[in-house]
Amino acid sequence: MPKSSPSKPAVESPRKGKGWLFLVPIALGAAAVAVYFWTRPSPAEAAKSTVAIADGAKRGVSAFFDCLIEDEPGVDLWTKKEDSFRILMAKHYHGLPDRLRSRCLPDLEKTSGGLKARGELPHAFTSALEGYRNSLRRVDDLGNRFAQKGASRAEEEAAFHEIATSATAWAQAPLAPAPAPFERFFVCAVPGLPAMKDSKELFQHFSTACFHGDPVEFMRRAHRECGPALHGGPATASAADAMSARRFHGNPGFMRMLWEACAKDAYKVWMSSDDGDEVVQSLDELRTSGTRLIAAALQQPPAS
Repeated sequence: MPKSSPSKPAVESPRKGKGWLFLVPIALGAAAVAVYFWTRPSPAEAAKSTVAIADGAKRGVSAFFDCLIEDEPGVDLWTKKEDSFRILMAKHYHGLPDRLRSRCLPDLEKTSGGLKARGELPHAFTSALEGYRNSLRRVDDLGNRFAQKGASRAEEEAAFHEIATSATAWAQAPLAPAPAPFERFFVCAVPGLPAMKDSKELFQHFSTACFHGDPVEFMRRAHRECGPALHGGPATASAADAMSARRFHGNPGFMRMLWEACAKDAYKVWMSSDDGDEVVQSLDELRTSGTRLIAAALQQPPAS
């Protein structure tokens, strides 16, 4: 009797029992779409988010601006432009490099880290936000370079500041019988002072030698040759010559204008050589990009 060949096991069709697998990608796609629409902020929520981000950005940068100018009251740098930034930075140059590194720039970095958009926001706003972030990065980079260069001038800057404040303090203080330290300094720092008849001649000297001359060299010579007199050190002027300075006593506004303005002009020279002009330009760009961000949050056309 012939042997029957063993039967082969049935081969299961590849699709048998697994025909549902083709539905998996469809189901996953549908779920992703559902999550997208479920988590996408409503127009009202998106508007609220953009306003909150823009408000935080403005408050943070306003604090940075206040730090630059030592919280001078009544000054809103959001309304200023490049020239105003330059003037105000020179006015508050005393301690500025150290202030930038220790307080202003670290606070600005915190502001930058807090500008995080959550969820989908209008394209116009996200574009403005990215431009604002770029402005923040530029200010941080240039500000650090400026602070590093300015730190090397700290000792000389402190001397200039002392001269300017001593001039105002002397003009406000009562006169003593003996020549005051500033009077000895004054007659040394301004050659020909005893022969000057009035404030007009003194102003003309400052105008020629400092305001329209070389303010850095004017202040350096005053500090180098006459600075010791401010602290009771030796002075080249006689007591009689020192006493002649008293004809300019009693007008602190005039003395402040002369010496602080001369020191401020010296600071402007330093700022230009320390990349300060680029810093000023970056601050103006930050102000402009911040204005655009706020306008985008309010869905208004950006201010020019």
